[in-house]
Amino acid sequence: MSATESTENVEPGMLQRLARLMYKAHEQISLSGIALFEKKTIEAHEHRITAQNAARNALSVLSELGVRATPLPPPAPIGLDQLDTPDTRELLALLESAQAVAERVDAARGRSLPGIALTPGESRGTDLAESISYLALRVRSEVCGPLGRD
Repeated sequence: MSATESTENVEPGMLQRLARLMYKAHEQISLSGIALFEKKTIEAHEHRITAQNAARNALSVLSELGVRATPLPPPAPIGLDQLDTPDTRELLALLESAQAVAERVDAARGRSLPGIALTPGESRGTDLAESISYLALRVRSEVCGPLGRD
């Protein structure tokens, strides 16, 4: 079965099982991120392992359904000279601006955690701002290096 073929001949129970496994993987990844944010590394690791197992089980269900995935080759490494560039600095500035707007949107929607102490780059927003903060963190670490670096 390919990704474009119909699922009409697939047992509904298999699709339900697949949906539950994918939801569980997504939920556990989210919980892992929250635990990391709260500096609970052991709990974060446990959530990551649970998510990994759910994803592996979902792949097994897909395999039972006849879906075959071709592994992608690993991406080429990015050179250090390509990390801190004018374009990545501009991207970081845009993401930081977008995060500030998203914080206001999240707060207006009741999706924020007011009154908590944050380190630079972290988000009180639990929806849009949180997603943007992850991207900004990734770009910030490319431009500025890892946190705690002298």
